[in-house]
Amino acid sequence: MKHFRPELILLDIMMPVKDGYEVCKELKNDPGNREIPVIFLSALSNAADKVKGLEIGAIDYVTKPFDHAEVLARVRVHLRIQRLTQALRAANRALAEKQAALDADLRAAGDIQRA
Repeated sequence: MKHFRPELILLDIMMPVKDGYEVCKELKNDPGNREIPVIFLSALSNAADKVKGLEIGAIDYVTKPFDHAEVLARVRVHLRIQRLTQALRAANRALAEKQAALDADLRAAGDIQRA
């Protein structure tokens, strides 16, 4: 069976078995899921709840009742940020590999000159 990894998670805080805070903590502690963006959608609207959600790893917090267009816009923005972040990481890896190859070539050239 192929492993499914979501691009983004919309998560409520008040759920029957575990609360959303605990689920978010578990996601962020799992290296395979750590980078998945989490947006809380919750009826809890006080600042302490919002801060707690953001401190444990959520990228955004939307209070209920929410406007569907606003949530959709936030999802699109965070997915775009996620894609750009992944592209930047890939570019940094490629740059590091090229730099390592260049360093090896320079060392080899230095060895040849010394010989």
